[in-house]
Amino acid sequence: MKRRAGLAYDERMGVMQKVIKLSKRLQILLALAILTVCGAPIVAAQSRIDIVKVHSPGLERNLLGDPADQTVAVYLPDTYQREPQRHFATVYLLHGFADTPVEGVAKIMQEHMDKLLATHRIEPMIVVAPNGLNRFLGSFYVNSEVTGNWEDYIAHDLVAYVDAHYRTLASRESRGISGHSMGGYGALMIGFKHPDVFAYIYAMSPCCTVLEADIGPANAVWSRREQVRTADELPFLLDKDFMLPVTIAMSAAFAPDRDHPPLFGKPAFVPNGKHLAPDPVVLPKFQANIVASAVPRLLSGIFKLKGIYIDYGAEDEFSHIPIGAQALSSILSQSGVPHVLEVYEGNHSSRVRERIETSLLPWFSSRLRR
Repeated sequence: MKRRAGLAYDERMGVMQKVIKLSKRLQILLALAILTVCGAPIVAAQSRIDIVKVHSPGLERNLLGDPADQTVAVYLPDTYQREPQRHFATVYLLHGFADTPVEGVAKIMQEHMDKLLATHRIEPMIVVAPNGLNRFLGSFYVNSEVTGNWEDYIAHDLVAYVDAHYRTLASRESRGISGHSMGGYGALMIGFKHPDVFAYIYAMSPCCTVLEADIGPANAVWSRREQVRTADELPFLLDKDFMLPVTIAMSAAFAPDRDHPPLFGKPAFVPNGKHLAPDPVVLPKFQANIVASAVPRLLSGIFKLKGIYIDYGAEDEFSHIPIGAQALSSILSQSGVPHVLEVYEGNHSSRVRERIETSLLPWFSSRLRR
């Protein structure tokens, strides 16, 4: 009797399991049918990062041997795949000197963008992170007969490529340019020079806005460049003498000299007795590329911009950055240019990721035209 009862129980359980499996299968089929009828995607769309190569004629035949085909990371929100008829505003993000490769920058942006979009704090945007590193560890995003035409690459070649290959809103009101440190410098100068391409600028702790303090004549780093015999030495100097590679890269970008390898640039300040003094021939070339000095000749274009935001950490260890940001803000104010200058507690890099999430991306989201 017990055995027969056991068999009956097993039989009942087997039937029940079959019914449950059938019920679950019917539920799945019903759900798929509903999704098909409603036109909803069966697999949820996710954001993605495209790693592409963008060619620039202006980077061909540069004297450093850097490729004319440059790596670019493009962040696409999940909405890009879910709404194939929709076009998107675009933010261009420029990295700093000797900074994270574009793949790393894009991963950081993906994390922040996905988080903000999931909580409905920003609108979907495309974010483009181009490479700005060269053999000297930093192009400063300027045109140079030595390092190549990086400004043209960003403002023309890259924007044209992105607009041609992605569903962008191809107007200046729907484009913003941003960056940190060297990237902040590049965002300001490119934005100031190309208001027909970018309508909004967000510069985070921008370098090189003035030629003072730790990049001025008081820093003996300008006299140490003779210690460097080849560009291959520069990465090894970052930890022990960071400003030496910086000033070497600046010289090749701002005051290029094809006839003086291997560094291909002249310093703004040269020894004069026990001190450094401006080189009267080279200094004007530097000043033409220093943001605060360039503002007066670029004012007509700057007035066309629809938004300028500058921020920096009060404890920034690069002493020229707070001085320069304040000086730049003062010049813009005196010239009647609307802008925002924000000072926050932090050093050069301690709160960059936080500022991207809480300030930079929401600022662009609230202003770029859609």
